[in-house]
Amino acid sequence: MDERKRRILQAIVEDYVLTAEPVGSRTIARKYGLGVSAATIRNEMADLEEMGYVEQPHASAGRIPSDRGYRFYVDELMEVKPLPPWVVERVQELCEGRVRAMEAVLQQVARLLSEVTNSLAILVGPQAGEMVFRSLDLVPVGPSRALLVAVADLGLLESGMVEVPADLTPAELHYISQVLTRGLRGLSVQALSHTILRELQAELARYRQVLEQVLEILVASAREQVPDRMYLVGLSTLLSQPEFHDRERLRAVISVLEQEVLAKYLLMVSTEREQEAGVTVSIGRENPLGEVRDLSLVFTPYRVGVSRGRLAVVGPKRMDYGRVVGAVADFERLLSDLLGRWALV
Repeated sequence: MDERKRRILQAIVEDYVLTAEPVGSRTIARKYGLGVSAATIRNEMADLEEMGYVEQPHASAGRIPSDRGYRFYVDELMEVKPLPPWVVERVQELCEGRVRAMEAVLQQVARLLSEVTNSLAILVGPQAGEMVFRSLDLVPVGPSRALLVAVADLGLLESGMVEVPADLTPAELHYISQVLTRGLRGLSVQALSHTILRELQAELARYRQVLEQVLEILVASAREQVPDRMYLVGLSTLLSQPEFHDRERLRAVISVLEQEVLAKYLLMVSTEREQEAGVTVSIGRENPLGEVRDLSLVFTPYRVGVSRGRLAVVGPKRMDYGRVVGAVADFERLLSDLLGRWALV
C-alpha cells in the first residue's frame, strides 16, 4: 500500500472511531490536511474498498473500516499511547498498599482499566492450582475441631474445618502445622504429588485422621480448574456504544458474557499463546466465537511469581486501538512487576 492510501486509511479509521459515522472524502480533505483534492481522496477510497480495507454501508455514505482495514491499522499504522502518569501511580498505590486482600486489588485494577479504556475490562486472577504454598496452620476452635488456614504466595488459598480427637493438644496441632508447612512450602498447589503426600503421612502417622482431612481439602483446591477470581467491569459502557442499539447484537453479547464463555475463551487462548510476547489483538471475525464477531478483544497474560493471570479489554471493533493496546501492555507490566514483588514478601 502506498503512502497516500496508508494516510487515507488511517484517517478513515481514526475519524470513524471518534464519530461512529461513515467517513467521506470531503471530511478527510478538510480535517486531515493531506494536500490533495476531495476527488483524489474519493478515488483512493474506491481503491481501498476494492482491496478490502474499507466498506461502504450504502451507496450515498462514506466508508468505514473493514476487519482487514482495522488489522492493517493495528499492525502498520497505530500509535501506541502510554498510560497517563496518574494511572500508573494509582496502580502502584493499589499494589504496594496491599489493599486488604488480592481480591480487592484485582477488582479495583479492573475498574481502573475499564475507566481508562472506556470499555469492558475483564481481569482473571491466578488459578488456585497455580498458587504456591507459603504456610498451613491448624487453629483450635473447639474441643474437637480445628480451622485449617492455607496461605499461598498471593494470600489466603483455602480454609476449612477439620475434625480432631478431643484429646489433641494445641501443641500437637502446632507440630502438625509445622510439618505441613515445611513439607509443602514453595510448591504449587498443582505440584501436590503422591510421593510428597506419602512422606507427610509417614511423618504424621500418629495423626492420620487429621492429615487425611487436611489433604482432602488441599487436593480439592489442586483440582479446581475454574479461575477463583474473575472481575468484569464496564458492561454498561460497552452496551451503550451505538453498535449495540440493535437488539439482536445486544442479546448475543449479553448471552456470551452471562455464560462466561468469553472469559473461558480468553483463558484458553492466552494459555495457548503463553510463550508469545506482547499483547494480542483479535478483531471481529478473527474471533472464532460467533457471538463476539462484532467485538474486538485486546488481551494478554500477566505473571505473579509463578502464577498467571489474564487481563483483557473488550469493545466494539470501532475502538481506540492505540489507547487500549497501550493500556493493556502497561497494566500487564505493572501487575507482573508489582504483584510479583508482593508474592515474594
